[in-house]
Amino acid sequence: MDQSTNALPRTASQSVKIDCEKDLQGKVRILEARIPNDYRPDLTDTDYRPEGLDDSFYHKLGEGSTGIAVAAVRKVKGVFGDIQREKVVLKKYNITSFLANQVKDGYTSMLREFQNLQYLMHDNIAEMKDSFWSLDEKGNLNQVWIVTERMDFKLSDFFRHKAKNDHTATPHRRDHRHLGSILVQILRALDYLHQRGIMHRDVKPDNIGISKQCHLKLFDFGVARPTNTVKELTQLVSTPRYHPLEVQLLEPYDWGVDIWATGLVALEFLNHPFYPASVNSTDKIKQRILDVFGVPGDKYKEFFKYKLMNEVQRDGCFNAFLTTAFKRLAPGFRDFNEDNLRDLLSQMLCINPRRPLASVLLDHNYLRAVNSDMTRKHVQIPAHEHHAKNQRDKETLLKMLKNFSRQL
Repeated sequence: MDQSTNALPRTASQSVKIDCEKDLQGKVRILEARIPNDYRPDLTDTDYRPEGLDDSFYHKLGEGSTGIAVAAVRKVKGVFGDIQREKVVLKKYNITSFLANQVKDGYTSMLREFQNLQYLMHDNIAEMKDSFWSLDEKGNLNQVWIVTERMDFKLSDFFRHKAKNDHTATPHRRDHRHLGSILVQILRALDYLHQRGIMHRDVKPDNIGISKQCHLKLFDFGVARPTNTVKELTQLVSTPRYHPLEVQLLEPYDWGVDIWATGLVALEFLNHPFYPASVNSTDKIKQRILDVFGVPGDKYKEFFKYKLMNEVQRDGCFNAFLTTAFKRLAPGFRDFNEDNLRDLLSQMLCINPRRPLASVLLDHNYLRAVNSDMTRKHVQIPAHEHHAKNQRDKETLLKMLKNFSRQL
């Protein structure tokens, strides 16, 4: 091991306990870990913190194959020098699981997420705030954490809240403007990523944060990959229900997977998801896609060669499916109308893997006005926010210089 790594100053740390809720057998799981001293449990989180949890315990926000997300607050210096308490997410990578399950690219995934979050800076992408790590007594990496900003809710929680009265006598009608705002913000984040040669590959409501002011941010870059210019075949390890047909058929794919997934997010806003609950396997997902879009006489030979030649030719029902979904919409106005939305979703949710670029979709009639308004507001940033951004960029520049340059 490089001796310079051992020479780095140690950060003052504390031993903490994290409530991970009960396992399948009903047994309470408590995770013990070490984190820097400047973090505290978020006792004000009434949405996710279990009632009655001991004040010294941290609480879980989510858990997946790569690790666990934990709620916390930390002290930071404000723009004017005042001390503020900032809500953050601590993500601990599950290195033990990587080793036990012999995950081939566990460390590669960690490295990619670090690289992405460290240098991706966009108004609709969660910002990385901090990171820390530790070694065991043998000098092996045993803990890696990244810290990102925390939004008020996940988009999936927001959708569930909207859907509460959908099957009552007074259902909540969705506003075209809200849907337009959601799609524009996701597509702006994707446009930024795709222009930099990055596919997110796991766009879904659980991986999108939303503030009480309806500001969206994309997070969780654990399975993000460079855009494949030669479309090499790689097996996705994210959420199969958000993968388009080319992925289900193990065909080459590119950034179009993110566009397809964003179209599915729009349907979930309307509480009319593309897949019924019974669709829970790759084969059922493939069949559902073919049932909705139909199988023409050529059986999509242009895109998938002979992989669908055994499928029965049939008509699709996509237009009827959208007509049912649109019943949850309030009346439209101007360019916010059902015809424009139908055209937009038809471009995003299409069998042809060559889907439109995010930048092209942002100029669609349904989204153009909202996107222009957001661009104008982004340009008109208050002076104190410019100062804060400049200070953050200064810190990022110093980190890059320390990591990749020599100090004179």
